[in-house]
Amino acid sequence: MSDQTPTIQEDNSHGDENPLWGFEKDAEWRNAFRRLISYSWVSDEKLQEVIDNPIEMMSKLSDYTPPSGLYIRFRGLKSNKEVIETPPYNEFNKESLIGYSYDASFLEKQHPINGWLETADHLPTEVIFTLPPAPENNDIKAYALADYEAKGKEMPFSCC
Repeated sequence: MSDQTPTIQEDNSHGDENPLWGFEKDAEWRNAFRRLISYSWVSDEKLQEVIDNPIEMMSKLSDYTPPSGLYIRFRGLKSNKEVIETPPYNEFNKESLIGYSYDASFLEKQHPINGWLETADHLPTEVIFTLPPAPENNDIKAYALADYEAKGKEMPFSCC
Protein backbone atom coordinates (compact mmCIF):
# COMPACT_ATOMS: atom_id res chain seq x y z
CA MET A 1 0.00 0.00 0.00
CA SER A 2 1.11 3.49 -0.74
CA ASP A 3 1.94 5.98 2.00
CA GLN A 4 0.68 8.82 -0.20
CA THR A 5 -2.53 10.54 0.79
CA PRO A 6 -4.65 11.56 -2.20
CA THR A 7 -5.20 15.26 -2.63
CA ILE A 8 -8.83 16.10 -3.22
CA GLN A 9 -9.73 19.58 -4.36
CA GLU A 10 -13.28 20.49 -3.58
CA ASP A 11 -15.15 23.10 -5.51
CA ASN A 12 -18.64 23.53 -6.88
CA SER A 13 -17.95 23.05 -10.59
CA HIS A 14 -20.28 21.35 -13.03
CA GLY A 15 -20.86 17.80 -11.91
CA ASP A 16 -21.91 18.81 -8.41
CA GLU A 17 -25.61 19.30 -9.07
CA ASN A 18 -28.10 19.92 -6.32
CA PRO A 19 -29.84 16.59 -5.56
CA LEU A 20 -33.22 18.34 -5.47
CA TRP A 21 -32.71 19.24 -9.12
CA GLY A 22 -32.75 15.53 -9.95
CA PHE A 23 -36.03 14.98 -8.10
CA GLU A 24 -37.58 17.94 -9.91
CA LYS A 25 -36.47 16.66 -13.32
CA ASP A 26 -37.81 13.18 -12.50
CA ALA A 27 -41.21 14.66 -11.60
CA GLU A 28 -41.23 16.69 -14.81
CA TRP A 29 -40.46 13.54 -16.83
CA ARG A 30 -43.20 11.52 -15.15
CA ASN A 31 -45.80 14.20 -15.86
CA ALA A 32 -44.69 14.61 -19.48
CA PHE A 33 -44.65 10.87 -20.14
CA ARG A 34 -48.12 10.33 -18.62
CA ARG A 35 -49.54 13.13 -20.76
CA LEU A 36 -47.87 11.71 -23.84
CA ILE A 37 -49.35 8.28 -23.18
CA SER A 38 -52.82 9.74 -22.61
CA TYR A 39 -52.58 11.78 -25.80
CA SER A 40 -51.40 8.78 -27.82
CA TRP A 41 -54.42 6.81 -26.61
CA VAL A 42 -56.92 9.27 -28.13
CA SER A 43 -56.55 7.89 -31.67
CA ASP A 44 -54.10 6.36 -34.12
CA GLU A 45 -53.59 9.85 -35.57
CA LYS A 46 -52.52 11.21 -32.17
CA LEU A 47 -50.21 8.23 -31.67
CA GLN A 48 -48.66 8.97 -35.06
CA GLU A 49 -48.10 12.61 -34.00
CA VAL A 50 -46.25 11.41 -30.91
CA ILE A 51 -44.15 8.96 -32.92
CA ASP A 52 -43.33 11.49 -35.64
CA ASN A 53 -42.45 14.41 -33.34
CA PRO A 54 -41.66 13.13 -29.84
CA ILE A 55 -39.73 16.12 -28.51
CA GLU A 56 -42.12 18.67 -29.98
CA MET A 57 -45.15 16.79 -28.60
CA MET A 58 -43.66 16.59 -25.09
CA SER A 59 -43.08 20.33 -25.21
CA LYS A 60 -46.58 21.01 -26.57
CA LEU A 61 -48.39 18.77 -24.07
CA SER A 62 -46.45 19.53 -20.90
CA ASP A 63 -43.75 22.12 -21.62
CA TYR A 64 -41.13 19.41 -21.07
CA THR A 65 -37.72 19.56 -22.70
CA PRO A 66 -35.39 16.55 -22.35
CA PRO A 67 -31.90 17.13 -21.01
CA SER A 68 -29.35 18.30 -23.52
CA GLY A 69 -27.90 15.40 -25.47
CA LEU A 70 -30.81 13.02 -24.77
CA TYR A 71 -32.64 12.01 -27.91
CA ILE A 72 -35.95 10.30 -27.15
CA ARG A 73 -37.70 7.99 -29.58
CA PHE A 74 -41.01 6.17 -29.13
CA ARG A 75 -42.47 2.91 -30.33
CA GLY A 76 -46.23 2.35 -30.33
CA LEU A 77 -48.95 -0.07 -31.38
CA LYS A 78 -51.76 1.19 -33.59
CA SER A 79 -55.31 -0.17 -33.28
CA ASN A 80 -54.68 -2.49 -36.27
CA LYS A 81 -51.69 -3.97 -34.32
CA GLU A 82 -49.13 -2.28 -36.60
CA VAL A 83 -45.97 -1.28 -34.72
CA ILE A 84 -44.67 2.20 -35.52
CA GLU A 85 -41.62 4.01 -34.16
CA THR A 86 -39.68 7.22 -34.41
CA PRO A 87 -36.91 6.89 -36.99
CA PRO A 88 -33.35 6.92 -35.65
CA TYR A 89 -32.06 10.45 -35.33
CA ASN A 90 -28.90 9.74 -37.25
CA GLU A 91 -30.97 8.86 -40.33
CA PHE A 92 -32.76 12.20 -40.61
CA ASN A 93 -30.72 14.53 -38.42
CA LYS A 94 -27.12 13.40 -38.78
CA GLU A 95 -25.65 16.69 -37.63
CA SER A 96 -27.36 16.30 -34.25
CA LEU A 97 -25.48 13.15 -33.35
CA ILE A 98 -22.62 12.65 -35.77
CA GLY A 99 -19.81 15.14 -35.80
CA TYR A 100 -19.71 16.43 -32.27
CA SER A 101 -19.10 13.38 -30.15
CA TYR A 102 -15.52 13.80 -29.02
CA ASP A 103 -14.93 16.64 -31.48
CA ALA A 104 -11.97 19.00 -31.13
CA SER A 105 -13.87 21.56 -29.04
CA PHE A 106 -14.65 18.85 -26.49
CA LEU A 107 -11.18 17.35 -26.37
CA GLU A 108 -9.42 20.73 -26.10
CA LYS A 109 -11.40 21.96 -23.09
CA GLN A 110 -9.93 21.93 -19.63
CA HIS A 111 -12.28 19.92 -17.45
CA PRO A 112 -12.54 20.55 -13.71
CA ILE A 113 -11.18 17.95 -11.34
CA ASN A 114 -14.58 16.83 -10.09
CA GLY A 115 -16.68 16.84 -13.25
CA TRP A 116 -17.08 17.32 -16.95
CA LEU A 117 -18.15 20.47 -18.70
CA GLU A 118 -20.68 20.14 -21.49
CA THR A 119 -20.67 16.36 -21.36
CA ALA A 120 -24.27 16.03 -22.49
CA ASP A 121 -23.62 18.11 -25.58
CA HIS A 122 -20.76 15.91 -26.66
CA LEU A 123 -21.86 12.47 -25.48
CA PRO A 124 -25.37 12.13 -26.91
CA THR A 125 -27.66 9.29 -25.88
CA GLU A 126 -30.58 7.92 -27.85
CA VAL A 127 -33.32 6.08 -25.92
CA ILE A 128 -36.38 4.25 -27.30
CA PHE A 129 -39.47 3.99 -25.10
CA THR A 130 -42.34 1.65 -25.89
CA LEU A 131 -45.68 3.33 -25.31
CA PRO A 132 -48.24 1.02 -23.73
CA PRO A 133 -51.09 0.19 -26.12
CA ALA A 134 -54.41 1.90 -25.45
CA PRO A 135 -56.99 -0.21 -23.66
CA GLU A 136 -59.85 -1.23 -25.91
CA ASN A 137 -62.44 0.06 -23.43
CA ASN A 138 -62.34 3.87 -23.20
CA ASP A 139 -63.98 3.77 -19.76
CA ILE A 140 -60.88 2.26 -18.15
CA LYS A 141 -58.14 4.47 -19.66
CA ALA A 142 -57.62 6.40 -16.42
CA TYR A 143 -57.31 3.13 -14.48
CA ALA A 144 -54.96 1.70 -17.10
CA LEU A 145 -52.69 4.75 -16.89
CA ALA A 146 -52.65 4.58 -13.08
CA ASP A 147 -51.82 0.86 -13.22
CA TYR A 148 -49.05 1.50 -15.73
CA GLU A 149 -47.56 4.17 -13.48
CA ALA A 150 -47.82 1.93 -10.44
CA LYS A 151 -45.74 -0.71 -12.19
CA GLY A 152 -42.89 1.81 -12.39
CA LYS A 153 -42.21 1.12 -16.04
CA GLU A 154 -42.70 4.75 -17.04
CA MET A 155 -39.49 5.86 -15.37
CA PRO A 156 -36.82 6.13 -18.01
CA PHE A 157 -33.76 5.21 -15.99
CA SER A 158 -35.03 2.91 -13.29
CA CYS A 159 -34.59 -0.80 -12.90
CA CYS A 160 -38.29 -1.29 -12.12
